[in-house]
Amino acid sequence: MKTLLLLGILAALLAGCGGPRPISYRITGTTGSVDVTLTNASGGMEQRNVGPPYTLNFDGASGKVLYLSGQNKWDAGVVTCEILVDGQVVQTATSSAPFGIATCRGSI
Repeated sequence: MKTLLLLGILAALLAGCGGPRPISYRITGTTGSVDVTLTNASGGMEQRNVGPPYTLNFDGASGKVLYLSGQNKWDAGVVTCEILVDGQVVQTATSSAPFGIATCRGSI
């Protein structure tokens, strides 16, 4: 009985220490131009200008900090950011303010 319990605990611990997991960053909205800041696959910060919809997919290891923000470059419209891990939404945020910023954070 103790052996089965120990094996169950060990299996649960190993499942949490799995390999890289799929990450998706998404920027959507009704604006035509968004300045995006994000942490990339290697953990560095990047900035780029995109037209929504925009998606970036990569694999991330356990313990990785995730960050995505999108600033509306127009004085009208909506911008939404979304971070997904394993296809599940970790965080989403929306801004409808002129030149507003939507910011999402998470971790694996």
